[in-house]
Amino acid sequence: MKKLKSYILFAILIITMVSCVNKKTDLLNTKWVHNFEECKDYFEFKDNLEYNYYSCESDELSYGTYFLVNDTINIEQLAGEFDMNFEANSRHRTPKERYKLLIDEGFIRYLEKWEFKNEKWQKSDFIFDENYTFKKEH
Repeated sequence: MKKLKSYILFAILIITMVSCVNKKTDLLNTKWVHNFEECKDYFEFKDNLEYNYYSCESDELSYGTYFLVNDTINIEQLAGEFDMNFEANSRHRTPKERYKLLIDEGFIRYLEKWEFKNEKWQKSDFIFDENYTFKKEH
């Protein structure tokens, strides 16, 4: 009986790992876009667990790292393309933030935002627009 339980647990572990690998593979080297009337916001997920995010509104590219757990993308925003133009403590620099995004039915949407304040991570009470979703570009 113990041997059977061990085999079942091992099978569940393998299935979970394969599922995660497939989702990760589906994300690698892809671009996910949110279309506005005249422009697009987008995420680009690279194969080295780095991403780029372009904001149409600010016309700025930010970047950082990501990792995937099941259907949740965990993002850490590290910097923006114009940060070098400002002093280290300038409010104009891209803030260090973390986000949780959900891959759901072919779309990515935001779940949570975390801000780095007073040398610790704090969950933000920011509420994301449920229509602000990103679709994989082919």
